[in-house]
Amino acid sequence: VHTWLGHARGVSCARIFPGTGHLMLSGSLDCRVKIWSVLGDRSCQRTYIGHNKPIRDLTFSSTDAGGHFASAAFDGFCKHWDTETGQCVVAIEHRRQPTCIRYCQRRPDLLLIGGSDGKIGLWDLRMMRVAREYSAHQDAVNSVTWLPGDDELFVSTSDDKTVRVWRLVEEKAPLQTLQKPDVYDAYPAVAVHPTEPALLFSSTATSAILPMTVAGGTSSVILRPRHRSIVGHQTGGNVCRPSVSPDGRIVA
Repeated sequence: VHTWLGHARGVSCARIFPGTGHLMLSGSLDCRVKIWSVLGDRSCQRTYIGHNKPIRDLTFSSTDAGGHFASAAFDGFCKHWDTETGQCVVAIEHRRQPTCIRYCQRRPDLLLIGGSDGKIGLWDLRMMRVAREYSAHQDAVNSVTWLPGDDELFVSTSDDKTVRVWRLVEEKAPLQTLQKPDVYDAYPAVAVHPTEPALLFSSTATSAILPMTVAGGTSSVILRPRHRSIVGHQTGGNVCRPSVSPDGRIVA
């Protein structure tokens, strides 16, 4: 339908504006972040300049309808931006390489940052400090995802081949750990099912998409792997990332 051109090097990530989807945010190996019009003339609306190494991850804030977004880059910085003005509001220097970044569900002033050291930090953007640290992973954190319908529980995946479920207010130990290194490899990406209490995990080893059912926060087992996996690709890897259609019937 359309090809957006403007980055000088490869595009590493793209995010659709929450709610309406009329804008698209893209991060590139050229160290730039751009926001594009999806409708109308499909032009570049703004270029955000502030990182000096390639962009690793981007995320929109859903609590203020996309009024802010955050970026993580290979320069070791995570930045909190004003989408409309283009101003970098807060710059966080991460002690190790930031690998993934997500806003808290109802708190735009709280940011979850996963790192290459296996730790996840909960950053308070007002106080400019780490409010909590989740440190059970033994290798780089690949993803941080909120459980469907819950703003207190989140799931993290790592190169240590584990999936861990955390409660936001408790950082000492995860509520649940799924670990099957003899069957599955690392899970580089996670997608939330839009109509069912379920998550879909991509696997680097089996090149499969592994559905897991969310049993609920009061259960002793929060995530239960389903028996059926979605297979089709011949090779796995970090670039194989699942996406689910809005009606929940199609996985890409």
